[in-house]
Amino acid sequence: MDELTRLRYVIETQRQIGAAGLGTEAVMQILGERARVITEADGAAVALVDGDEMVFHASSGLTGIVGARMEVGNSLSGRSLRLGVPMRCTDTEVDARVDRDICALLGIRSMVVVPLVHNDDPVGVLMVTSSKTGHFGETDVEILLEMTGFAAGPIAEPAATPSAPVDSGQLHDEVTGLAGRHLFVESLAQACRRADRNGTSVAAFLIHVEGYQRLSDRLGQAEGDEVLRLIAGRLVGSVRANDLVGRLSGGEFALLCEDAAGADTELIMDRIGGAVRQVADQAPHYAGLGASVGVAWRNAEQRIAEELLTAADASLYRARKAAGHDD
Repeated sequence: MDELTRLRYVIETQRQIGAAGLGTEAVMQILGERARVITEADGAAVALVDGDEMVFHASSGLTGIVGARMEVGNSLSGRSLRLGVPMRCTDTEVDARVDRDICALLGIRSMVVVPLVHNDDPVGVLMVTSSKTGHFGETDVEILLEMTGFAAGPIAEPAATPSAPVDSGQLHDEVTGLAGRHLFVESLAQACRRADRNGTSVAAFLIHVEGYQRLSDRLGQAEGDEVLRLIAGRLVGSVRANDLVGRLSGGEFALLCEDAAGADTELIMDRIGGAVRQVADQAPHYAGLGASVGVAWRNAEQRIAEELLTAADASLYRARKAAGHDD
């Protein structure tokens, strides 16, 4: 499909989705079907957030998937939701982020997952799949982002609001006062643009607070929020004044560093770990808290914010897996 035809197709999709009187299910079905055609995919599906799971509500070319539930966890869809950026898998047989058994069962060898975000709240994902490796390129991702941009609102507004949103459309996290996900990603994008002009360095660190969810489940949300505030304060106090600390979701934090050196990576990671350990030492019931950290430095392959976050997330996944954390 040439670029002009794609553009016309996107415009027609926008017109269809914007039609008065369409229900949520109809919008999701249109989105899935037209996403499959425009990317020449074998299948497409739309899933919505339901607590700690996602439920598939619409599909095109993927039989038997509607109604199925999937734990968000560390899945490709979960990562896309948590970071608010698309995730692309070029070969499911070698990509540890996907469930290889399910992909093999469905005949999926490559895929793209794009988050559905409305008012900065993640409400679900659009997924397109192919039986061929490396089927999807950057142009496909850009087209899917455009389509989800105008489809997320009609899908989200009639649906129940996801529980415990981090940002609720504002720039700062309501619990900790740190930068929210939207502000952090935008600040990272600005830092990348400055790096293009000035030749400066940019690094993104992703931080998973181990033991936070268990503590929050055991002691209640109020105590969990207090732990987040304590960790936020320690993190801010452990980095430079011009570094930006953000909270992405749950026990997930992020750190943006400019004008630092790759040689400083271990020092920064030690400070992050030390900040969480200081909180763990404050009370006996905080003792199980710890930090897993992933990092990506901007380079020729990772020049924009989304690419940096994807690389940092992959680094975090490896760190957690090496430490035996697979939840």
